[in-house]
Amino acid sequence: RREEYIRDLIDEITAEAAEADADDEQLNIDDDDDQAARTALIAGKGARSRSGKADRLDRARECADSIDQAPPSNTDREIEKSEGVLAKKEAVYQAAYDERLARYHAWRAAPVHSRGQRPVMHPEEYPRLRAKKDVIERSRDAIAAKKAKLAAAEVAQSKTRNLTDPDSRLMKNRFGFVQGYNLQLSVSDDHVILAAETFADAVDVGLFEPMLKATAREYEAACGVEPEIGLALADAGYHSTQNLECPGPDRLLPDRQSRKLSKVDAVAEVSKSAPIQAMRERMAVPANLELYKRRGALVEPANGWVKERRGLRRFSMRGLKKVAGEAKLMAAVVNIGRLNAVRGFAATV
Repeated sequence: RREEYIRDLIDEITAEAAEADADDEQLNIDDDDDQAARTALIAGKGARSRSGKADRLDRARECADSIDQAPPSNTDREIEKSEGVLAKKEAVYQAAYDERLARYHAWRAAPVHSRGQRPVMHPEEYPRLRAKKDVIERSRDAIAAKKAKLAAAEVAQSKTRNLTDPDSRLMKNRFGFVQGYNLQLSVSDDHVILAAETFADAVDVGLFEPMLKATAREYEAACGVEPEIGLALADAGYHSTQNLECPGPDRLLPDRQSRKLSKVDAVAEVSKSAPIQAMRERMAVPANLELYKRRGALVEPANGWVKERRGLRRFSMRGLKKVAGEAKLMAAVVNIGRLNAVRGFAATV
């Protein structure tokens, strides 16, 4: 439901509750026994009705609160970063412009100029400043176009909530779109699920760093020692400059799908971003490419067990906290089954 519907629903239920309370006060005026019994019956039905409406009102208020308190989206962060870069360019341009303008006015104010002295140009006529100004104008236009292009989709997502489960979000899968959550798994080299976290983010790119932290936290909680993660593998859906540079273990994080890695000369495609180019060069090394191929063999079997063998294609509960608990319970079940298999027990969990 859209924000307007949710807020109208809150007002409607609140008004109905106030009207029902007023009716109750009038029903309690007559002390006649028959009237008292009738009043009790009506009050009981009214209480059940109000209880259902109260639950719906609570969910509607949760929806409104989640809209008001929604964190910035990835698009908002990208635009904010672009605007920060633009502000720095504008500051550099303005400083150079002011310096040139001061020199221009000083030259114009001088009564006499030396023979052969080159005239000082106005900043608007200076080629390098004009080029910088053109870059700034193009950056402004690009940011404005990005805002205009993504505003409608962003508003539709951020201003829409599900009354049944306000924490859930509309997400795309191979079958289309579903109202749900984004389950992320961190799996060790011996197929143990180290971390199972549930998010209301539809895009994976912002979840790489939280999953690194979750993996370290769960490892330390289980083993009582600081984790020693040797190498983190993630697919192209998590690729970003921020994820390449964030604190944590060594990682292989390509900017293209694994099936394309061996077919593309990564070194020949030079990126202007140093971290991206460094990762392309690392992925061009055959040994690293072989290591990266292990990613699918590690995480996909765990995904298959969770979804197909344990039936977690659909959560049984609602609300992010409850769903997160359900996901962790399922990860524990899969890990116990894995432990049984390693120890040679015939029984499966």
